[in-house]
Amino acid sequence: MLLRIMFVTIAAALSAFAQNAADYFPLEVGNRWEYQLDVSADRQVWLITKQDPKQNNSFLIDIETFHVDADGKRRRTGTSSRWVRADASRLLIRKGDQENVWIDFAAAKGLPYPSPGPCHTKASNSQQAKSQNDSFTVLYDHTCSDAGLLEETFVTHVGLRSFSMDSFVGSRSWCLIAGHVGGKDLAF
Repeated sequence: MLLRIMFVTIAAALSAFAQNAADYFPLEVGNRWEYQLDVSADRQVWLITKQDPKQNNSFLIDIETFHVDADGKRRRTGTSSRWVRADASRLLIRKGDQENVWIDFAAAKGLPYPSPGPCHTKASNSQQAKSQNDSFTVLYDHTCSDAGLLEETFVTHVGLRSFSMDSFVGSRSWCLIAGHVGGKDLAF
């Protein structure tokens, strides 16, 4: 798959003490995040299932998407996996033998940095994002108009708090509703 270079803009303020990628996205086998779609009860579950024995700081995240019926029954609608590694201030994603920057938490606020990814739509302007000292928001500068990632927000010691995507039916956001990080249960 051909990856395009996209540019992302850092929208939220950085805490001087929390620029380590592992602070913003804790990588440990057993960590789990559950997201709910803003327009339905549909869920997405991210679970770190294993650590690469050759690269101790590389972890496999299994992602399952579920449609939730009116009676609360879940039906799996998709699965994917990605290898993620924390490298000082960056999160890297590995596909095959290729490793690419996912997020650079040390990037200067408001300045773009290169990151590979699929075709994306035009990003909203950085002043529209809410800033918190313990969060880091990335707005994606997009190259096409029909689908793609719009925004991701990470919270220290929690992980990916929310992400928004654009599709042919409009913008959709996934928000963290529960998790298990570092041996502690989280609820939102």
